Parts: sequence; structure tokens; C-alpha cells
Amino acid sequence: MPAPARTASLADVAACVALRALPVHSLDLLEARQTEEGRQALMTLAQAEGVAAEDQAWWREQLAQAEDADGDQLRRWAEQGFERCAARIAPQSRPEQRALCGSDLDTLPVILLYRADGVALPEAQRDLREGTAAAADGIEAARAEAMLRFSYEGAGPRKGAAGAWMRERQLRWVARCLQARGMESRP
Repeated sequence: MPAPARTASLADVAACVALRALPVHSLDLLEARQTEEGRQALMTLAQAEGVAAEDQAWWREQLAQAEDADGDQLRRWAEQGFERCAARIAPQSRPEQRALCGSDLDTLPVILLYRADGVALPEAQRDLREGTAAAADGIEAARAEAMLRFSYEGAGPRKGAAGAWMRERQLRWVARCLQARGMESRP
């Protein structure tokens, strides 16, 4: 009998999400990585964002390898890093599912804004359908709809705490996503 699937803790997930977000925070420091001081600034950023020590070492290797890295390269490294981290914390998940979970982090913050901004669910659903009708395939549209329903589960953000609420919802989404069984699965 196979061992039961391990459920990733929110702290584990937070380390993966932080790694996936590093390019956003690193672009300003990209030129600085040519110096030891600049590389240290990037590593301090990785530590401050909660990236696991083994992933920090991997990130340092990536930064040291390519002299002409740009934003696209940083993004590819972050996707690879998220995959490595997610495979470690959710080894039962398939690579395709981990990739979907990572790419959801590009869309989920925008969808969470509907709730954070106080938009009623029916209005948010209508707006989302109109926005994804031409741009998304069936799977993407279904995932976006699932994210929207997820954002309206439970209590919304307290006044002045939307950022923390959104971060916590992202972590919960990714944790659920990594437990899903197939590409069409919705957390």
C-alpha cells in the first residue's frame, strides 16, 4: 500500500511562492549581480522573502552562471526553482500539476483583487467571464473561475489587511493545487 500523500504546510508553500516571486523583486538588482556586493544583495532578498536555504544556493548558482541574464531568464529560473521546491514539498504531485500551480500565481493575485476590492461575486463572475472569453482556453477559464470561487470562500480581508489576506489565500491555493490529481483538477 502506498504511503499517504504528504500535505505541504503553508510555511513550505511560502518558500516555493517566494522563490517564484524573486524575479519581480530582483529586476532592479539584476545589474548589481555582477559584483559580490550585488550578489549578496540578491541573496539577502531571497532570505528576506523566505526562500529555503537549498533554493537560495541554487538561485546563487543561476545568478553566477549567466552574464547576460534578463527578466525573461530570471522568470525561467523562478519557474524552475518553483518546480524544484514544489517537487520537494509535494513529491506525489505531477510535474504538469506543479507547473499549473506555479502559473496560477500569475493570475491569482488579480482575481483575489475582486474580493479585496469588495466586488460582489456575481459582478466579479460576469467581469471574469467577459475578460477570459477571448483570451483563455477552456482549462484556463475553468481554473480562473475556480480561483474566483476560492477567493470568495470564508471571510474577506479586514480593512487595511488586504495584502496579508491575499498572500495567505495564495499560499492556501498553491497548497490545495499541489494536492490536486490532474491538470484539469481544481484545488
